[in-house]
This record gives sequence, C-alpha cells and structure tokens, in this order.
Amino acid sequence: MRPRLYDELRTQQSLGYIVDAFASSHLDVVEFKVVVQGQTDPATVVERIDASLANAKGHMAEDLDGYITSVRTALKTDVSMENEARRLWGEVHSSQGCFSRRADEVVALDKVTAEDLEKALDDLLKPERRVVIELAPGAPTVTEPSMGVNGTLFAAVQCSAPLLSLARRVLN
Repeated sequence: MRPRLYDELRTQQSLGYIVDAFASSHLDVVEFKVVVQGQTDPATVVERIDASLANAKGHMAEDLDGYITSVRTALKTDVSMENEARRLWGEVHSSQGCFSRRADEVVALDKVTAEDLEKALDDLLKPERRVVIELAPGAPTVTEPSMGVNGTLFAAVQCSAPLLSLARRVLN
C-alpha cells in the first residue's frame, strides 16, 4: 500500500514533500500510519488520505494473490539486523516469547480471503479509530488531546506551539 499512497498523495496530488504509509504492530494491536508533511490544509489532507485509502483498498482486494505474496516475502526476512533485534526484543519485553510468530503468520496467510482483508481494513480504517495530529509550529493556540470519551478511542487533536509543554501535560 505504501508505494501506491506515496505515488497518489505526493507525486500526483503534491500534498507534501514527505509522504509515508506503514503498518506496525505492538503485541496484539495493529496501527496503520499515513504521514504527510507539507503546506496543504490538514482537513484537505485527511480527505485525500481517506480517498486514497479507499482506492488502495480496492486495488488490494483485486490483486489479493499479489498482495499476499508481498506480505509473505516481507514476513520471511528482516530488512536489517536492527529490525530483527527489535522484533525479537518485542517478544522478550512482552513476556509472550512467541519467537515463531512470523512463521505462524506466513502459514495463516494461506487462509486469508478477499472478504477477510476487506473486513480487516474496514475495521482498521474506521474514522472513529483515527488519530489526527496536526503540527502547526506557528499557531497561537493549543488544544489539548482527548484521550478517550464514551468508547471513542481518540478525538482529532491539533497540537501547536508550545509543543513541548503539551507533550509534558499529556505524559503526566
């Protein structure tokens, strides 16, 4: 999904100089991040990210075999020793010790259907699960983040100057 989003958001739409998309997991929680750094209005960026994700989701479902092959390849080897160390340390740190997790995931890929992928992506990309962080260093106001209200995980957050004091308040 990364190359498609990069091409669409950066090359075709010129939303920002820095555009990246990646998924990562922390124990049993999966997060998907899309980062756009540029001068475009944040509301427009979110709108275009949503449209690009919907488009990318359709392409993934159409080429399920190709997508699963690329995921299988990525799961079989670590990109670097640092990635391998982080992955293995994650198992130690979590006290789960499931050092065969990636091999198990490769085997599980054979059971994934287009419907499974669509359902997982729909769940992962729900707007109510989204965290939007806008960094506007020159902005005069700071709106503190809502960490969760009535079952909603996070609300959209606008961070601005002074970012450090906001981070201290959130962490304390």
